[in-house]
Parts: sequence; C-alpha cells; structure tokens
Amino acid sequence: MQTQRSVPDVRRWWWVVAVLACVLAVPAYLVAAAAAEPEPGEEQVRASESAADLPEVAPDEVVGVPDGPSVAGPGVQRVVATPGADVTVAATRPAASTREHRAAEDGQVVAVRWSIEHRYALPPAGAEVDAAPPAGTPDVEIALTRDGDDVDLGDAGTTSVPGIAYGATEVTRGGVVLGVAEGGADDADLTLTVTFDGVDQTLDLLSGDLETGRAAGLYDAQPRRYTDGRCDLLAALPADVSLTSTCAVGAIELTAWTPRTGWVEAADDRWAVLRVGMVVNSYATRGDDFWGRVTADLAVTLDGEPPVAGSPGPIPNSDDDAEPSVFLLAGGAEPGELRVTGEILAEDPDGGLDPVTVTVNHAAEVRGA
Repeated sequence: MQTQRSVPDVRRWWWVVAVLACVLAVPAYLVAAAAAEPEPGEEQVRASESAADLPEVAPDEVVGVPDGPSVAGPGVQRVVATPGADVTVAATRPAASTREHRAAEDGQVVAVRWSIEHRYALPPAGAEVDAAPPAGTPDVEIALTRDGDDVDLGDAGTTSVPGIAYGATEVTRGGVVLGVAEGGADDADLTLTVTFDGVDQTLDLLSGDLETGRAAGLYDAQPRRYTDGRCDLLAALPADVSLTSTCAVGAIELTAWTPRTGWVEAADDRWAVLRVGMVVNSYATRGDDFWGRVTADLAVTLDGEPPVAGSPGPIPNSDDDAEPSVFLLAGGAEPGELRVTGEILAEDPDGGLDPVTVTVNHAAEVRGA
C-alpha cells in the first residue's frame, strides 16, 4: 500500500517573501543614498569662507553704504517717479550675507540701494513741467522705516535733492545694509518712502508693492498727448480787411503735478496742461497798407471750463511764448472741446489806418495724437 505525503502550498507564503525582500532592501538603499550625497562644492566653500571675512551686522543694526556696489540677485527693484526726477530702488531679500556684509548669528541682512536721476537735462518741449521751477521748489526726499520706526540714514549718502533741476546730469546715490532677526523678516515692516511736495509714495521692500496715492498720474505707460495741430481761426472780418493767422495748440498733456497747481486732490484726477498760441502772419487792406501793431485778448476753455491756473489771456502773438493753461480733469475724465474766444486788435502806429477789431470764436475737438 502506497502512502501519499502532502506537499506544502508555497503560494500561501508569498507575502512573507515580499516583506523579507523589503526589509533587506532598506539598509542597502540608505547606504547607497549616503554614499551618493555630494560634498559641498568648491564654490559653496569659497562663498562661505568669503562671507566669514565680511563685516558683521547685528539684528536692528544699520550700516550706511553710500558708495557700495549695486544690489544683485533676487529681491525688489522699482522706479518711483516724481515730477522732475526718477528714484530707482533695489533691495535684496533677507539673507545670511550681501556682497559686503554678513549677518550675525541668528540674524539676516537686507541691502537697500537707491539712485536719483533728474528727468530733464533741458526744459522739456512738452507741458508736464512747463516753466523754470519757482523759488522754493520742493526737494525729493527719501526715508526708510522698519516696524514703524525711522531708520537713521545719516551715513547712507544722498537722501534729499532738488525736485526739479534743469541741466543736472549727475546721478546721486545712497544705500544701507540692515540687520533683521532670522525668520523675522516675514513679519517685518520694511518700507522706503519718497516724498515730493507733501505727497508720499511708499515702497514695501519685502513685497515690492508701491503705494503711489495722488502721484498715480505720473505712471501712465506713455504720456498722453492731445493736439488739434494748427487750426485756422474763424473770425468775422470787415469786408476790406484780409487776415492770415493761425492758432497753434502745441500739446495737451495729462499729469498729476504742475508748478502752478501742485498735486491733484485725488489719485484718478489729472491736470490737463496746454499751450495755445496766436500767430498773425499779416493784416492788409487797400492793397499794400499794413497795420504794424497787433494785439490779442483771447480766452481758452476746455469743455466749457476756464483754466484753474495760467493766464487765459491775452495770448502772445507766438505759440512759443504762450503761457500754459492748466485745467482740472476730475475722476478720470478725458478732454473734449477746446474753445478759443476773444478779440484781435490791429492798430497803425502812424495813425494812417483806423483800428480794426476781429472777433475770434474757434472750437476744436481735442483728439489723441
């Protein structure tokens, strides 16, 4: 009689085999990972050794670097516009070191640099800054605050320059390195403020956010100019008088500040600054007889409103000498109808011809240039 022995079913034990394989594989993986971890590179070692030789800045300490290098690497870079100068600001992110300084233990450092460049080497042809600045033109001033407290910028270099300076081509600079507590920068309040004529623009040096306030009109992508070109004046003339003249509307520029009016009251308001000139080429009657003296007494309105600054008349006999007029466009309004009204008086100094008065009533629809 033949006895049959039972054969174990190994398929029931597959999970045991799998567990043993995983257990044996983990040490091998850890050993391989440790072996693969790279040693610090030569550049990292050199950077660490170089930073160790830099001057140390403790948390809450401020070091002036008026002639320091430009800020490099990730961080904040913005241009803050003022009516006559641009302030370029750059700040590093909080880090263990900058190019010239290192943070103390348990601290970080932030490098802040600024430069101020006047926009006009010569008085501009446009109307934005339309005359030599009056006496007492405000300065562009720079201030720095940390957690609501003013930062001492006594050794920081340039912090104040004349706001408008024709012919000034030099770029002035300043800068500081600030120490902050490690990990505290996320909750810190670190801002740079540019002030001109009582209006502050505040730049958050950690986020890059810029609050422009009433200076918002300085940041149009392109200065918006409006012009009617050279327009013939429509005038009621005596039958025996011929008149050749033109009205020149040079430019209508929208801005947030002028020397005559200061700042607009609201962020979406604009000043519309324009020049209207009267050019009289000739007055003639009875052949070759001419008047030798011509004067104009004219008024200018924009959308029915007189200017808030600048003389509405008389306007000189040359568009180059015309005094700019400043109109208020409130709440983002666009300029519409430009109207020139008044009288032109022609006189003969020798008394041979009677004076002639010409009535002017010209309207033009302002359009984008």
